[in-house]
Amino acid sequence: MYGYHKRIPLVLTVLLTGALIAAGCFGEKPTPTAGIGLLDIQKLVAELELDAEFDARLQNKDQALSRELEERKQQYENLLRSRRERMGEEPTEEQQRELIRFETQAGQQLQAQLQESQRQLREYHQKLVRDLHQKLRPLAREVATRRGLDMVMLRSDLFFIVNEELDITGELIERLREDPDRLENLRPGSEDE
Repeated sequence: MYGYHKRIPLVLTVLLTGALIAAGCFGEKPTPTAGIGLLDIQKLVAELELDAEFDARLQNKDQALSRELEERKQQYENLLRSRRERMGEEPTEEQQRELIRFETQAGQQLQAQLQESQRQLREYHQKLVRDLHQKLRPLAREVATRRGLDMVMLRSDLFFIVNEELDITGELIERLREDPDRLENLRPGSEDE
């Protein structure tokens, strides 16, 4: 019982000290908060009518990869047809097993090439996005600095905005419309192929 009474003043002292520190009574300056702005890339691309160009680039890349895959498929079909013709009307069991092995290997190779094509398309899409971010960064920095912001985050569905004034997208769109050279620089170039 005696020890319990000793702890009460100690606990109260710790709590009061913590409250005083939190209230700033010891003369410490409050920690500055970072000014954060938000940039909606999808909105910017759509309003500047760049989305069709980016989609066309992706579609062209996808079509080129699909043509390569179709050519490879055609090569395998031609090889299979040639092997069947060499074996004649009634292939032996060993020849039939060989055809099945060839078909299985060809299918696996085509599947591997399909996965590689999908990977290349994803990488190309990421490159287009990365390049766009790089091209937007100087202008976003200018706008953020003018507004006194310390950081610009890309808008996403992971969070929602309480204060729409944080969104710098509209100002970037206006600035880009006023500067045709900068706007032209955002377009995906032939170097992106």
